[in-house]
Amino acid sequence: MRRRRKKNPWNAVLLLLFIGIGGFALWKLVFWSLQTESFAVKQVNIKGLRYQDKTSVSTIINSALGQNIFRVGLDSLEMRVERLPWIKKARLYRSFPAHLNLVVEERSLIAALNRGGRLIGVDCDGNTTAELRPGEVFDLPIISKLRSGEKEMKQAVDFLTAAYTLSPAIYSRISEVTMYQGKLAVLMGENAQLIIIGAGQYANKLIKLWALLEKSDWKPGAYSIIDLRFSRQVILKKDGNS
Repeated sequence: MRRRRKKNPWNAVLLLLFIGIGGFALWKLVFWSLQTESFAVKQVNIKGLRYQDKTSVSTIINSALGQNIFRVGLDSLEMRVERLPWIKKARLYRSFPAHLNLVVEERSLIAALNRGGRLIGVDCDGNTTAELRPGEVFDLPIISKLRSGEKEMKQAVDFLTAAYTLSPAIYSRISEVTMYQGKLAVLMGENAQLIIIGAGQYANKLIKLWALLEKSDWKPGAYSIIDLRFSRQVILKKDGNS
């Protein structure tokens, strides 16, 4: 019969001793990391800015300078940057030992809103940005003469988004989105052809508009009004007559 080897009680003592020493060393390392100036933020790099002024972003992010890199609240700073009018998304990353890298995604504009003679950028979600600065080049349709606020704005943005997605060629020819007798309408081309769109079913209306534009005998400005509101017909009017 095989004799069982007796356990050495000192093995358990040594194991506990090693665990204690390791835990103490780890605690000292963490404490040192949170206190040492070696991990104090010395530089912040910003990427992705085009329209948002850098000063407003830097004012927010530079508040982290001198802080311990482990103590910087990344989420809080990201949220503050995303409140700026041009910023859609902001992501802040640690780059050890002492740098922060901010990467931003700006809003993609779908139109410019005419607000009392001032042009305000509008993105695909209907969010407005800051006023478009003089000298900046934006080839955008203008949204104007909206009366009821959010409802009409949503119609205008939804139609422009559908046009931009389904037919960039049509989108590029739209100069203005407005209201005509309480209905959504657009002006197209150099002759500002008036086209009544109405609400909803924008994909079907864009197909009808594309078919009309492709007709060889159709010329811009040939009609005073083109009405696309009806599902089974396109109404063409000359000088107020169908």
